[in-house]
Order: sequence, then C-alpha cells, then structure tokens
Amino acid sequence: MKKVTFMVSFCLSASFFSQVGINTTNPNASLDVVGKPENPAFYDGIIAPRITGNQLSEKNYTSSQKGAIVYVTSAANNSTGQTKNVKEEGYYYFDGSIWVRFSSGLDSTTYSGSGIYAKIREGSGSVLDDDYTIILKGNITLPPPGGKNINRILVLCTANSGGKLISSSSGSQIYLPLHGPTPSTIVNPNTNKCLTFHSKGNYWYITSSY
Repeated sequence: MKKVTFMVSFCLSASFFSQVGINTTNPNASLDVVGKPENPAFYDGIIAPRITGNQLSEKNYTSSQKGAIVYVTSAANNSTGQTKNVKEEGYYYFDGSIWVRFSSGLDSTTYSGSGIYAKIREGSGSVLDDDYTIILKGNITLPPPGGKNINRILVLCTANSGGKLISSSSGSQIYLPLHGPTPSTIVNPNTNKCLTFHSKGNYWYITSSY
C-alpha cells in the first residue's frame, strides 16, 4: 500500500508542479532529494543502476540516452564499441556515443607546457584512449604502438608500491636504452618510479626514468 501511495503521490507531484521533491514539499529543481543527516539510521544518497561491464556492452544506447548514468561493478571484456573504455569499476555516463568514466579523487588535469592539458588517473589493466599519465594500481598492458598511437607519449608511475608489470601488446617490443640495448616485452619499474614511453610506430621506447 505504501508503494502504491508513493507512486501516486510521485506522479501527481510531477503532473501538477513539474518538479518532484523527495522528503520535501518545496522542491527547488526538477528532482530535489532532501536527506536526513541527523538520523544515523537513515542512509542518505542516490544509487544509480548497478550493472557489469559485459552486461552494459550488450545494450545499444542512442543519442536519446545521452547523459544516462550507471555504476559499473566490473570491467567489460570487449575493447571496441560503446564500452571500449569501461576498464574498471566505477560511475560512467553516456556521452551520446561511448561510456565515459567519472573522474575519481585521483584524477586531475596538469599543464604539459605545450598548450595541452594532460589527464592523470589511477588505474590498471589497459591504457585508455585519452590517457597521458597513469598512477599504477596493478599490472597494465600498453596499447599497440602503431596506427593512432604513433608518436604518442605515456607516463606510467608506480607511486608508493613497486612490483607493477608494464607489458607490451601484440608481441611488440619495449626498448629500454636506459637499462641496456636488449628489448623486452615486460618492464618492472621500481617503487616511486615514473617511466616515459614514446611510440615509434612498431615499438615503445622508454625515453626517461625519474
């Protein structure tokens, strides 16, 4: 009965006032939700639909769903399509063509000195299309050095914990001139180290270590 009453009230509020209020009779926006911070037994907050990356990849969103928000509980396995950047758990919004992850507390922008703002994020798994600098949470695989990644520069840092492996993809080599002439497919930087990778088209080249 409570659910029926709530839905009727909700619909009437939307019809007569064009603005909906939850826990308030005076909404100040299209949807105004007022919490109960003084009540420790009341859990304030709004929960977006929770869905796995693979489940999300099975749906085909259009421009009509632009602005939709979901909480992804696990990464999508596919590397193409609308969920190609769904590589880790978190909130995502649909920009009309692909799903984009909300910035976390560790995401920021930094001035690169060349008129370009570069994104810094914490992550692991795979390098995203718009990554520049990544603080490694775990092992990560570099994208193919050819195609759109030719001359691309990436900075990967281990922060306060070492043991994070940086691997090449598709059998391409990583050249480590600072550590000897022999190329490798895996790099294991030390704790508190940052490595700068520069794509030469058919391999990644480490140009600096600091």
